[in-house]
Amino acid sequence: MGVRIMAVGDDLIHKQLYEAARLPEGGYCFDGMFDGVRGLIARADVRVINQETILVAGEAQVSSFPAFGSPVAVGQAAVNAGFNVVTHASNHALDKGLDGIADTLAFWELHEDDVCMLGLHPSAADQERVRIITVDGVKIALVNCTEKLNFRRLPRSARYCVDVMKGFSRRALAERIGRARQEADFVIVFPHWGCEYLYEPIEAQRKWATFFAEAGADLIIGTHPHVVQPVEWVERGDGGRTLCYYSLGNFISCQVGAGTMLGALADVTLERTGDGVRIASHDIMPLVTHTDAAYRHFVTYPLADYTDEMAAENKIFAVVERAQGIHVDCAYLGKLFDDILNYRAQAYNKYKSPWDVNRGNLKGVLNALRGKNVKA
Repeated sequence: MGVRIMAVGDDLIHKQLYEAARLPEGGYCFDGMFDGVRGLIARADVRVINQETILVAGEAQVSSFPAFGSPVAVGQAAVNAGFNVVTHASNHALDKGLDGIADTLAFWELHEDDVCMLGLHPSAADQERVRIITVDGVKIALVNCTEKLNFRRLPRSARYCVDVMKGFSRRALAERIGRARQEADFVIVFPHWGCEYLYEPIEAQRKWATFFAEAGADLIIGTHPHVVQPVEWVERGDGGRTLCYYSLGNFISCQVGAGTMLGALADVTLERTGDGVRIASHDIMPLVTHTDAAYRHFVTYPLADYTDEMAAENKIFAVVERAQGIHVDCAYLGKLFDDILNYRAQAYNKYKSPWDVNRGNLKGVLNALRGKNVKA
């Protein structure tokens, strides 16, 4: 049967999502947003989600763009959905400073028997430890890192708190991947990289992919651009090759755009051979985030389970049609997904961000970021 790995993209918790999850008696419940993929995810042995936003314990710290702080109930929903690997190294890791990292670490410590959390660390010694999960005797090493921290800097005394890719950390990162290569049968790197809203990898991503491959990665699964990017093999100097998913896009969000509501699920099966462990098969499945006209419900579905009737009720798609003149239905989403994977997405003028849609209109930009109607 082999070892099956599934991964989804950014769990990006905007205000509309946490307000929809707010309970009348207090607190939050985000379980519903996983209902469309819960059964699918359960088929995998390794189930990965990128927790884009930091988790906070206090209600006063809950916030949306540009400095996110998500209720710890977001993490609990991921646990309840069955995810057993959570990546946390992102450009938003320092949005709430070291206190936010402490809250996040404290939450995941409660679930350390069931979930392998990556990217954040309570100590330098912890950062040095290679994360390995074992499935049916196959040892899989997991490494997560982010390209940037949104102009924030870790204090010199706490550089270990977040795994970053640049500067001093580059050599340390290569050494860590090398150790992972020695200790495990298979190595996966989860980089948070690239340029937001671009449907193709930039040159820096390609260079990093080569760096990770040469350092010892067998599989690369990227996040951060908020849109899906292609999948391809990276050739290595030793004659081998590394599979790279450049970006899985958003798993769930309230970003105003057809491309940002279209995500992906990576599906990879490993098998043991006489030479070790290799990728036996791989696939990528389109996902779509649905919300109603009042932003009261958010749920992500496989595109195969989505309907044109549902798309017609999706408030984000209604906003896109008013702002950009794009009618979003299942056929449009399917074609966009196929064109992205085949490097044909230039025809869509990539993704129009709120800045593009509302050029020169600051109020429109702010409304778009809040999930309100945008004007062209």
